[in-house]
Amino acid sequence: MEFDFNSLFAFIIFGVTIGVVYGMVALGISLIYSGLDIVHFAHGEIYMFGAFFGLVMAKDMSIPYPAALIGAMILAGLMGMLIERVFYRRLTRSGGGYTVAGMGMIICGFGMSVALMNVAFLIWGADAKPFSINLGMPLQISNISIPQSYLLTAVVSFALMGLLHFFLKYTKIGLAVRAVAQNKDIAYLMGINVPVFISLIFGLACALAAAAGVFRANAVGPGGDGLSDADESLRRSSCWRIRQSPRSTAGRNPGWHI
Repeated sequence: MEFDFNSLFAFIIFGVTIGVVYGMVALGISLIYSGLDIVHFAHGEIYMFGAFFGLVMAKDMSIPYPAALIGAMILAGLMGMLIERVFYRRLTRSGGGYTVAGMGMIICGFGMSVALMNVAFLIWGADAKPFSINLGMPLQISNISIPQSYLLTAVVSFALMGLLHFFLKYTKIGLAVRAVAQNKDIAYLMGINVPVFISLIFGLACALAAAAGVFRANAVGPGGDGLSDADESLRRSSCWRIRQSPRSTAGRNPGWHI
């Protein structure tokens, strides 16, 4: 039996595409974990809401796909900041990790997950929604047809990771974010508004999840609750920190230090 290299190449492309989507969700989980020392268990629902935001703007409002992607990221980012400010702020002030507040944050995250899941059910129902965007003819390489959506997902995802890397390492705001992740008390003494930057961390993480949701929904439709993909991303993000992302997606430790 002759080995089919075309099928192998097609599976590699598909795997890279799905992998970068998981990577963006995992980066968001890692950002929140690094900043607050807690795991945000409602992140899968933010991922799901991002997909539905993109669906509504692209299909119902006839907004071009790139603008719908950016709009979904903005809405999900604002949604994450609102959730942090209204529901999580009192708990995050008392710390995370294995403290009482940290355990309360985990329970609150589970509750937020259930609440967001049911809100989405009430708005959009339980049926999967078609989310197919015509991006042109597939790219033909030998006997393999590569959908344009796969290429767009991979290119934009790596671009977003690169922008996140540049933002965290080379901007003053990114330096402040890393300082808050390193030590909130020292950051506060240095004049950094810690609550504002915690909200910013939540917003960035939720925006990344929304981008991943839009890309994933364009491939399979925005049905489901996001839990299976979020669970995979949680496993990938378990050892990541702000000082290591986003290049840790490639298995490297860039050795960031504040």
